[in-house]
Amino acid sequence: MPFISPNAIFELMETVSKISLSEQNAAVVNEQLASGKFGDPNDMIEAGLNLLQEKQKIAALKEAIQEGIDSGIAEGFTFEKHREKMRRK
Repeated sequence: MPFISPNAIFELMETVSKISLSEQNAAVVNEQLASGKFGDPNDMIEAGLNLLQEKQKIAALKEAIQEGIDSGIAEGFTFEKHREKMRRK
């Protein structure tokens, strides 16, 4: 596997995108490629983007949970009333 310089240029998808990497990040790319964990830099970028999307989903879920907690206990709520309301829909 060839060495990837800190200012690596990768061809992504069918268009060419330039990506400048710090020496530290270029070293990570080289280590991961040398280990065989990824076939090419494109695979690494895709994995990183997938992780970013998952992180964003988790953050949104945490926010929604906190909003629910902050809203307090629902008054007058019963499961039976809720079930009947859902059946009418």
